[in-house]
Amino acid sequence: MYFFVDNMWDIEYSNSMEIYEHGDPTPKAVVFTMIFNTFVWLHIFNEFNCRKVGATQYNMFDGLITNWMFLVVISAIIALQVLLVEYGGEAMQTTKLSAKQHAACIMWGATSLLFGTILKWLPNKITEKIPALVSEDKDLKDDKLLAAFNSQAKAKVSTKQ
Repeated sequence: MYFFVDNMWDIEYSNSMEIYEHGDPTPKAVVFTMIFNTFVWLHIFNEFNCRKVGATQYNMFDGLITNWMFLVVISAIIALQVLLVEYGGEAMQTTKLSAKQHAACIMWGATSLLFGTILKWLPNKITEKIPALVSEDKDLKDDKLLAAFNSQAKAKVSTKQ
């Protein structure tokens, strides 16, 4: 999302731009708020995935109504997230999002439900072959994912100047 949000929403920003200027949010604040909001929604939907971990347990909503503790925790996370995005302001480095932007973040977050289901459908022979993109054993200079991220960020800075 970091790489494509400016193309998806026509939000012009550069990495050299400040998040807040003179107390007003910049386009960079909108982009970073959308990324943060999407990350939290990915987490929220993944909590639903984690309710059923068996290979054949596809209905992650089964028994949801009777699990009051889960509902309380999810409700608290959602309420806190909305408050942080809408009222966090300069202190939390967030800015208010439009209804369309909120909906986009929730839709991106809901993709974790789809991926969770797809991974359960795949046989173990296939899932064992999925490469780990990030390894805690690798040195940062050897991490290809981090290198790709850094080169994209540098390209974005140089093209916007």
